[in-house]
Amino acid sequence: MIYGKLNGGLLEQAPYHMVKNKVDYCGYNFDSNRDMLLADGYKPVETLNDKSGYHDCDGTFSFVFEEEADKIVEKAVYQKYSDEEKAQQVRDQRDRLLQQTDKLMVSDYPIEAEAKAQMAAYRQYLRDIPQGENFPWVKIQTFDEWRENANN
Repeated sequence: MIYGKLNGGLLEQAPYHMVKNKVDYCGYNFDSNRDMLLADGYKPVETLNDKSGYHDCDGTFSFVFEEEADKIVEKAVYQKYSDEEKAQQVRDQRDRLLQQTDKLMVSDYPIEAEAKAQMAAYRQYLRDIPQGENFPWVKIQTFDEWRENANN
């Protein structure tokens, strides 16, 4: 168990070593010293062990500690991207896809005419995204997704 105090919203963990009343406590922050830690104002800290599930395409997560009556708890706080931030992300993704397909449009690239025409249409779809409905809150389709939707 971790013990800590909040200081200006930041977690200060109980120290490993503490000299208190001329007594040297090595392992002061151990659970065996729980009563002393609590008396000194430290509280048990519950942390989020697995933060891998905190991701989102439309925002970010930050992690804060909040004090409760008997413990300190780490919580995930979601912040949705602004329209400008999301628009830049979509444009960056679109630009990467255009760059990845640039070589396919070179006149001497060995590609069948029908496949090249499909790729040209897909690239136009990519270029039109910023003018589309719901921009920037859109999902950019991969070529395969776009082709499947275009054939339906």
